[in-house]
Amino acid sequence: MVLVPLPQVFPSEQTLYTDEQLQAHDDEQHPQCVFCQRRFYSNDELYVHLSRDHFACHVCERLGAQHQYFNDWPALEVRVASLTPHSSSDTS
Repeated sequence: MVLVPLPQVFPSEQTLYTDEQLQAHDDEQHPQCVFCQRRFYSNDELYVHLSRDHFACHVCERLGAQHQYFNDWPALEVRVASLTPHSSSDTS
């Protein structure tokens, strides 16, 4: 995997990592999508990806919970039904 930093640098200025160092760097520095496991340079790129490729819960946003995403439409439907007062969710 190659992540190109936003500010372009000359190849000689790039930091070179071993496989283990690269994994540690990725884990510490680059956010990962919980649904498809892709890594992104920053949270900005991650949120663009989540908004484009996954589903945001607009009910959660209206209730004050920002950045609640779901992998697919059925998962979002279950979430919205659980938050909607007139939902027919199981109350046992």
